[in-house]
Order: sequence, then structure tokens, then C-alpha cells
Amino acid sequence: MTREQQAGEAYHYLRTAIVGHCSSSETTEGCLKALNLMFDLKTPAASKHHHNYEYGLIIHTAEVYQNMCFMQSGLGTSSVRFGLKLPSPSREMTLICALFHDLAKTKEYEIVNGEIVVTPYYSQIGHIVGSTHMLKDYMGDTPVAEEIIHAMLAHHGQKAWGSPVEPQTPLAWLLHLADMMSAKAGPTR
Repeated sequence: MTREQQAGEAYHYLRTAIVGHCSSSETTEGCLKALNLMFDLKTPAASKHHHNYEYGLIIHTAEVYQNMCFMQSGLGTSSVRFGLKLPSPSREMTLICALFHDLAKTKEYEIVNGEIVVTPYYSQIGHIVGSTHMLKDYMGDTPVAEEIIHAMLAHHGQKAWGSPVEPQTPLAWLLHLADMMSAKAGPTR
């Protein structure tokens, strides 16, 4: 299967999730806008590490969402582990985190003559902070839960790995672990 075919499958998987799990037309519209941007720009997820090829970002995003759903299925609506009740985030919150956590990579990387070029956005703003700004822009007047913003800011897991904060909620841990699973298993060129 070609990368373009993989990207097409990832697109349809995520589009189906958006239509099925977004609770308002504004949220659906914002999520579809993000999905279309990733697909249309053929954005890579990185220049040197995981998913560093055309369409790498949309394939990585689909893997992150799939990983989050898999891990979340073990939680149900809540889970009791060692006497602690852990709330499970809604499927909509999970989807928004997966879709937007790396969206600013569409501003960090470009494909020029088949090569990945890193833009000044990479060092001046970066995808972690930039993605939270894009989320707010794409959602318009729809309020965005602070828990989603926290999860996106914490998705690298440690300050030493570039996150301005470390995961402190079940949603943040879910996103971080799902992202790591995809990044570690994801192919490179």
C-alpha cells in the first residue's frame, strides 16, 4: 500500500470519528478543517524521527487516536485501579486531543522538491504551543476544556522532552502514551 493510500485510509477513519463523536456543528467543522489541512498539505510528522515522509502527520494522528481509543476501552466510563477511581475522558475530548496535538507541524514542515524543509516556525513558536493556538482558532466561539489544552501542552511527557508542563490528568497521560506508542513504532523514510 502506498503512503497516499495509507493517508486516504487515515483520513476516512478520522472523518468517520469526527462525524460520529463531535457534539456540535462548530466542533465538527473545526475538526474537519484540521483534518483537511493535514491531508491537503501532505505534512510529515517530523524531519528526522517518526513518520518523516509525505502524509506522515495524518497517519501519525490516526495512530494516536486509535491508540487512545484502545487504551480508553480498558477504562470504560471510569475505572477503579488499586482503589482509585479514574474518570475516562469523553470520546470527543479524545478525538480533539489526537487531531490537534501536532497540528502546528503543518507550519513547522514543508515538502520542497520531495525534501522536508524545517521552517522558522519550528524554532520561534513550535508545534506544542502553536497547536493549542490553532485549536482555539479552529473552534471559534466553542469553549475548549482546559483539560484538552493541558493534555496538548503535556503530550511529550516531560519538560526535558519539550513539554512546557508534565501530564497531570488521565486525558494528558492517555495522549502522551498514545503519542509515544505511535512515535516509537512509526516508520521513518
